[in-house]
Amino acid sequence: VEVDIERVATKEFSFENFDDEALVEFLFSNGTYEDNVANPAPDDLNDSDLVGKYTRDANTQFDVIVYGTEEIPDASEYTSGSKSFFIDIYTDAPVGTPILLQLENSTEAEPGNFPTGRHSRYTAKTTVQNAWQRLAFEFMDRPDGSTSDFGIDQIILLFNSNTFTGDTFFYDNLDKYCTDGRDK
Repeated sequence: VEVDIERVATKEFSFENFDDEALVEFLFSNGTYEDNVANPAPDDLNDSDLVGKYTRDANTQFDVIVYGTEEIPDASEYTSGSKSFFIDIYTDAPVGTPILLQLENSTEAEPGNFPTGRHSRYTAKTTVQNAWQRLAFEFMDRPDGSTSDFGIDQIILLFNSNTFTGDTFFYDNLDKYCTDGRDK
């Protein structure tokens, strides 16, 4: 008899949680990015004082937030599922709105040369409106299989990619989790 056992996820650290020093550096966004804004609705899931706020540029189809990072020494840990990304989201966007997280090598990836330099992509979808929700990103694909597991220096967030919406997203606790049951 085969038995599937769900992996236990254990938080290792926050890339960005707005209340503490970030382990990522904000580099660019198409829309309006604000860090360290007041939490719009503290609750049991997210009672942080400060969060990030992002309003999409409704004129940009592939609207992005770009973070620089040195905290992903081996991206294969994410594609294999032994490490994963989580994020807290509060938005009035429709339930089912996709959020994409992409790992890139900045020396290879340029705005007009997709998929070059795009190591891997991870997806999550909103489950509620106007309430905090904790979303786990699931591995989606490897757009450029030639991008090294050891050359990732950017995390890209895309809220409702491939649309022309101007939705606002509050977000917090962009976290790294260990999902393989081992200690960090």
